[in-house]
Amino acid sequence: MSYNDSIVARPSGARQTCSETTESFVRFFSDSGGSLDKRCGLAEFAEMGVGMVAVAPIPEDAVLFSIPRHLLLSVRTSLLPELCRATDSAAAQSSGLTWDKDVGVGWLPLITTMMWERWRTSPEGRSAWEQRQQQQQQHSNGSQSRSQEWGPYFDVLPKTFDTPMFWSSDELEELRGTTVVDKIGKDEASKDYFDILLPYIRSRADIFFGSAKSQEAQEQMVKTFYSIEDFHLMGSRILSRSFHVKKPEAGQEGPVGDIMDDEGEADGNEDDEMDEDGQDKDDNDGEEAEEEEEEGAEAIEAVTIVPMADMLNARFGCDNARLFYKEDVLEMRATRNIEQNEQIWNTYGEPPSSDLLRRYGYVDLANVNDVVEVAVSHLVGACLDLEQISEERTRTKREAELMARAEWWASEGLDEVFALSYAFPPSSQPPHRPEPVDPSAKELKAAASAFSEEILVAARILCLSEENFERAKKKAKMPNARIEAEEQHGSNKTMGVAELLIRALEKRRQEYPTSIEEDEELLYGQQRSEVKDLRARNAIVVRLSEKRIIEDNIRVLRGAIELGRAAAADAKKRTTTSESNGRAGKKAKR
Repeated sequence: MSYNDSIVARPSGARQTCSETTESFVRFFSDSGGSLDKRCGLAEFAEMGVGMVAVAPIPEDAVLFSIPRHLLLSVRTSLLPELCRATDSAAAQSSGLTWDKDVGVGWLPLITTMMWERWRTSPEGRSAWEQRQQQQQQHSNGSQSRSQEWGPYFDVLPKTFDTPMFWSSDELEELRGTTVVDKIGKDEASKDYFDILLPYIRSRADIFFGSAKSQEAQEQMVKTFYSIEDFHLMGSRILSRSFHVKKPEAGQEGPVGDIMDDEGEADGNEDDEMDEDGQDKDDNDGEEAEEEEEEGAEAIEAVTIVPMADMLNARFGCDNARLFYKEDVLEMRATRNIEQNEQIWNTYGEPPSSDLLRRYGYVDLANVNDVVEVAVSHLVGACLDLEQISEERTRTKREAELMARAEWWASEGLDEVFALSYAFPPSSQPPHRPEPVDPSAKELKAAASAFSEEILVAARILCLSEENFERAKKKAKMPNARIEAEEQHGSNKTMGVAELLIRALEKRRQEYPTSIEEDEELLYGQQRSEVKDLRARNAIVVRLSEKRIIEDNIRVLRGAIELGRAAAADAKKRTTTSESNGRAGKKAKR
């Protein structure tokens, strides 16, 4: 049996016996004030690891488990930020780094907190912590939340990931053409570690190393608890397992938010607002800018690790549970009736397989939410190709002119990267091609009417003549999104929006190392045995889906061109018939 045979025919059963590590975590959860419904149990699922299963029927809205807020792991529940801020004024003199200005940015504070909390549960860390508590009683207020330890929880967390963050260069080559590699961010994260975090840790030895005073002992601590490998591992745990949990407010409750974006910032409306005098509010309203900064910091602090909730696996369209917050606890509730032996699924929203792979290390074989990204460079390159400019100096000058148009539309709020999705959904049956395979004119027309408006507007801006572009720029008015639009582009030629987009998608398609047919053979054909492992297979799934989306959108664009030509021919025919009838009528009168 090939590798693909075993993963496509995925077994649905679970082995409802867990390791001693998992059982220890369940005891820790209960001892820490958590409550797990007796109808729920943890189980080992093939190729998924630990998950939760219903050992008896569970009705809709039942509370599967509840988690006291002190058991949450975040910068709000850990003492580390407070300890670091207390030493910043003195320690910053040696390193020049402080918690709020340097470490407390993006996901760095939570990664640092998790590394430190793991050290604190070790024998060395526990001993150092007990000594600190004895010496500084003011840091211990007696509340359980301020002295919570997460040792058994760290033991149950995954030690390895199949996410691209941990792939070799040869493995990443399988993702060539996709935008996954550019979004991994490993180099940037490593730079933060070496430039900020490691110097900060070393400058606060009493906090991060405890009684380890010699340089040799401290370096051993770094290797054991604060290494670059641990840094990336903790970051991946956050990326794949964290939730967005609001601060407790009396009497309020609701669903817990999905994970934040990769920079740890909340999604929001970034459009500039103008005051009555036409001035940018951020330029003359410092209070509003300060409020936005505080909201950003609040959003970063809200990124939270939620023990037990992160034990649930997730799969698109299967979710039957969701996490809700109350003032003192978080509750996982059933969102529908769950049958005995059915797996309990959480939801990760509706991400494309490229994001599933990057965050969690798995993909969906037929994911209707998949997208392919088309950049400004593809649109500009397509325009240059259609203009047939071959002389290098002239082409470079023209490229700069077209890129200036892109800068203008970006200043007006239009994106510079455009995500296209399936025009027709992939089949649920292998090889999961978009259906219908041969859409009718009516179906193509409906798909054309639903085409991404933003990319249509961007393409039309590039199609405009210089005169018409300057007129649009002066009025600060974008052209309408019309897939059938054709613009006068020079003295004797026109350029169509659909024509430009087809060429842009063809250029985008050239970036992949393989064709659709080759990837289908690797996943579903006679070459399945050549797929060496899960990582290679997942990369093929992502790139195949993206190429199918490209082809899917190209046929919609070609259909729009054909429909436009047919409509023009019909209009011309009607005009000719009308004129002919008019002449015949005049002749009859004479």
